[in-house]
Amino acid sequence: MLRNSLALCIFVLSLPLWASTTPQFNLHVQPLLEKNSAFAQHIHNTYEIENNGYNATQIGEQAATPIVGKFIGPYSFRAKTRGSTDDYNLKITFYTTVSFYNEIGQSVPFSFAAVEIRETINDFSVEPLRAPRKTKALWKLLF
Repeated sequence: MLRNSLALCIFVLSLPLWASTTPQFNLHVQPLLEKNSAFAQHIHNTYEIENNGYNATQIGEQAATPIVGKFIGPYSFRAKTRGSTDDYNLKITFYTTVSFYNEIGQSVPFSFAAVEIRETINDFSVEPLRAPRKTKALWKLLF
């Protein structure tokens, strides 16, 4: 019983942490792609991309309040060739150029004075997704 309660507590406590640190393709990358319609069309026509990403930088408490928690690139997502019946077997990474601005719109280095982020995609790469390592699941270790 104690093991079940402990496992449930660990699972429930980890949910908000995981959910708050995952970049979303539709929310974080799609708006950047739309700034270059030809590039966006190429990506859309060539790849199916999972919405939940697994790599990006999230700005922490050391920044000004308006940008705390915002994501900046590079952004990585699982993908597959459009129309493929395979599982998502590719990793697509979008590389960005990030600029920070203060309250009056002046470009500033990343600091507490930065209250706005402007980001553009400048490149992307596609590579095969590595096969996951075989490990015992946490729940198997607990029960």
